[in-house]
Amino acid sequence: IQLPRGAGTWPAFWMLGANLFEPGIGWPLCGEIDILEHSHTLNAVSAAVHTGAYNHRNDKHKIQYHPIADYDTAFHVYGMDWMPEKLAFHVDGHVFFTVTKAELGDSPAQWPFDQPFWLILNLAVGGHLGGDPSAGAYPYAMQIDWVRVHQKAVN
Repeated sequence: IQLPRGAGTWPAFWMLGANLFEPGIGWPLCGEIDILEHSHTLNAVSAAVHTGAYNHRNDKHKIQYHPIADYDTAFHVYGMDWMPEKLAFHVDGHVFFTVTKAELGDSPAQWPFDQPFWLILNLAVGGHLGGDPSAGAYPYAMQIDWVRVHQKAVN
């Protein structure tokens, strides 16, 4: 992915739990996995997880930043390895953030990552991380070369 650089942009590559619309679930109980988010003000990208127990509403969200200055002039590979007990986030093959079930807990409110999720790739305008879009030089684009999903064979 090659990200835009400019006021008001908020590109993201993320996932939501498939049970989002089930009665009594919603966000953040469904779980959210941010493989990549970018704030236009930073020379860094972030990865995060949001759950019922760990989210920005209770100031307990789990997030990590990775410095990257050329996000807008070069393509980078953003990814996540999803294992039953751990999520590991990486840029260009370098793991910079992990969360584990042992660290967060195994209740559904702490670890909702034992269910299907769907992928979302978007370029939002404005908002908390995007900032004020009025000074932007539009149009902007988030360029995506490829998306791959791999599943390890179960013996």
